[in-house]
Amino acid sequence: MPQRPEGVEDGGDFLGRLRLRPQRPETRDQKPDRKYGQDQIRRFPADRAALKVAVHQGWFSWWGGRFGFEFGDALAEGLDIGVGEPSGWPETSRIADSFKYMAALGYFWQGEFDKALAAAAPVANGESKDRDYARYVTAQVYHAQGRPADAIAWYQKVRTVYEDAAQAIAWFEEKRVSLPEVTIFKPGEEVKLTLDYRNITEGAVQLYKVDLLKLYLREKTLSNITRVDLAGIAPQAGEAFKLGDGKDYVIKHKILTLPVKEEGAYLAIVRGDNLFASGLVLISPLKLDVRENREGSVRATVTDAASGKALADAEVKALGSRSKDVLSGSTDPRGVFEVAGIHGTSTVIVKQGDNRYAFHRGTTELGESQPPQLQQSAGGQVQPASMPTTPATPKSMRKMLDKGEYLKNIDESNQAVQKSQIQNWESKRRSNSKGVEASDVMKK
Repeated sequence: MPQRPEGVEDGGDFLGRLRLRPQRPETRDQKPDRKYGQDQIRRFPADRAALKVAVHQGWFSWWGGRFGFEFGDALAEGLDIGVGEPSGWPETSRIADSFKYMAALGYFWQGEFDKALAAAAPVANGESKDRDYARYVTAQVYHAQGRPADAIAWYQKVRTVYEDAAQAIAWFEEKRVSLPEVTIFKPGEEVKLTLDYRNITEGAVQLYKVDLLKLYLREKTLSNITRVDLAGIAPQAGEAFKLGDGKDYVIKHKILTLPVKEEGAYLAIVRGDNLFASGLVLISPLKLDVRENREGSVRATVTDAASGKALADAEVKALGSRSKDVLSGSTDPRGVFEVAGIHGTSTVIVKQGDNRYAFHRGTTELGESQPPQLQQSAGGQVQPASMPTTPATPKSMRKMLDKGEYLKNIDESNQAVQKSQIQNWESKRRSNSKGVEASDVMKK
């Protein structure tokens, strides 16, 4: 227990004679004994000077931490705060604000918000030293209740006093606008996008048809795709709309219905006041299933979403967020494409024909997170840092073969047969000669 505040003994032994409970309630269901607070204060009316010193020295803050804010609430009721000062206590008006603020704080942490507001109101609207504390608690109560306009109004009163108040205001007033990165529709489905916005008054959306492979390979990401130069390209669809008064203070949603039905990839660009957001819209019958291996390999299977038929010869591009190169290939007759060497989160794009696309964005980090580090040994030699190794893939478990590899064994057999036939022909030609040897002519 902290040392007795200076001056308490001169005003009486109020603190020494308080029979404080040895521990705070174990559960919230164990309500504090409010009569106890009343009795303790009314027992010693002559000790008001000691009580005043204790309040100003922060003793009631200690009581709140040791016995719970419920004890401060009991003391507040003991002083008849909210009803009037008890007789014989001429100096309690200044102390009362401390009790009221302490009770408001206790109610706030207990989640009893209406009681917290009632207890804080006279202090927040007064001029005592506890005024700013009570205003700050009032703002926090409104914040917790989901009443942002009221919270902002009270945070404004103490924004220069508490940094957290200024940060809360900035958070409430922040403008936002966003679309899903990729939204996929089957042919014939209605194209509806969900726009998330906050504190935006008006907006507009435009939809542009794009070549997804060229667009992605040029940008390498969709995060800054609103910066793409679309000059000279006419939008396929678009509309302007009103959203509100710009004082939502929470994330709201609007469904945008776009009148497009043709298969293909579209770039949706939304303007919300002075902010922009973009999202990719795919209208496609393709289904893309991707399996990832933490070692850095990606296996994609492309099928027709309606029939389930495997799609061969579909163009595939794969890229890792930490990879420098784009890996390319095409699906085999099973609709399968597999590639290794992906580092970071994967992106896989499939194109079949002129307008059919499929898209995959991975969330798992693949491959090595960083290249091996070199360490210097005690003898001065540089050695690779120890790293976990990946077991070699058994020959019976080789990765998927390229088209050329499927015929490798046939080519080798053909070459062996051709070589053998040439050797046999040469041997036969030499053994069955019918010409005249030059040496025989010279002898004659």
